[in-house]
Amino acid sequence: MRRPSRTVAWVLGSLLAGLVAAPTATADIALMRVSPKVVRPGERVDLTVGCGACRRADTSFPISLVPLAKAPQPRPCRLKLKGGTENALCSPTVPRPPRERPFVLLGRTSGGRRALPPGSWPAGSKSDLRFAVPEIESGRYAFVIFSAWRDRAPGGGLIVNTQPGKLLRILPSEPPPLSSAGGGADATWWILAGAGTIALLFAAALLLHRRRTV
Repeated sequence: MRRPSRTVAWVLGSLLAGLVAAPTATADIALMRVSPKVVRPGERVDLTVGCGACRRADTSFPISLVPLAKAPQPRPCRLKLKGGTENALCSPTVPRPPRERPFVLLGRTSGGRRALPPGSWPAGSKSDLRFAVPEIESGRYAFVIFSAWRDRAPGGGLIVNTQPGKLLRILPSEPPPLSSAGGGADATWWILAGAGTIALLFAAALLLHRRRTV
């Protein structure tokens, strides 16, 4: 793998251990919190991203939204370790934060602050993003974190968490409520129309009766 320093990878372990999680870098990046998790378009959502060993307190990350069925999947790769290389599953790499369909770019996290006391190891920080849910189709969506390479080379890795507790469920938009004034006016019109029809029928019946009696 070209630059595994900021990707998330899982090393394939021994036959007895099975699949063992092994981060490729000291900076573990993950979605920590989503609130609320069930929303409608236009409502506000707060999310928090944590970085396990980010040395800068102002670290921020671009965040995108994607339908769960189309969320990026890890790919097989060879991971370099101190003792050699291992088979692994690595996060996808892209040249820039995804914004084209089916992705929706929500913005960047901000307000990065120290998550652990000064002097602790490893150092860590977390940042937040508040956004309004865009007008998109209802369903379950996953958040996609773009992590740029440390050496400022173009591109970066995509970090996706598809666990149920880290997903966003978007409900259909509610239709606009009918105003009370409009509803009352419509009801009044129908009452007047009905009364007028009855009056016309009564007048026609009365006229027909008079003609027969003449």
